[in-house]
Amino acid sequence: MLEKIVQLIATDPFMAHEIFFEKRHPQESAPFHRSMLKDWYSADPKVVQAVFRGGAKSTIGEEAATLIPLLGISKNFVIVGSSEPRAKERLEAIKHEYEYNECIHEIFGDVRGPTWGATKVVLKNHSCLQVLGWDQSMRGIKHYDWRPDFLWIDDPEDDDDVNTPEARLKVIKRLLSVVIPAVDAPNRKMRVTGSVLDNSSLVPTLASLPDWRPLIVTGK
Repeated sequence: MLEKIVQLIATDPFMAHEIFFEKRHPQESAPFHRSMLKDWYSADPKVVQAVFRGGAKSTIGEEAATLIPLLGISKNFVIVGSSEPRAKERLEAIKHEYEYNECIHEIFGDVRGPTWGATKVVLKNHSCLQVLGWDQSMRGIKHYDWRPDFLWIDDPEDDDDVNTPEARLKVIKRLLSVVIPAVDAPNRKMRVTGSVLDNSSLVPTLASLPDWRPLIVTGK
């Protein structure tokens, strides 16, 4: 069964999410959601998604972050939010799926492992999810012998971070000098989701770099 699910995600992640997260999709998904999901499961090491507010980028990210560790695609999945409380919100939504998603229970049973906290969970398959705020230390995020192998940065900026050129540069420097180097497992993957708060803010800057593959959605 696990191999069939992995194959379905590899060939049609949109359909896989429609099955697993049917109750989270009361409305018809937008066409660009297919591209967003394809990015999440692609082999591309670095993807940045610039999506308008209300475009369900965080919802889709939560769903992908639910399945990727569950399927063993990632052993040490790290979520970074603009603050620790915001990052905790993402993990709480993911934990809710592990605890109450009927499709997950039918296929995997109880997936909860020995750690089930507000900032870190370990699943029965030993995969780990942990969360940090943007300004928190990136030290100590190794899990067993597994270094971080999947990073999701979700809406890392707030209005204060884009008010001045100096503030915008500070965010970009932290990403390049602190956050990215901390995710150091071989074949690591990184996904950044956010809105364009300024033409020189983090998301459009990454989208302009040659080693990041961009997906830019400007409207419904």
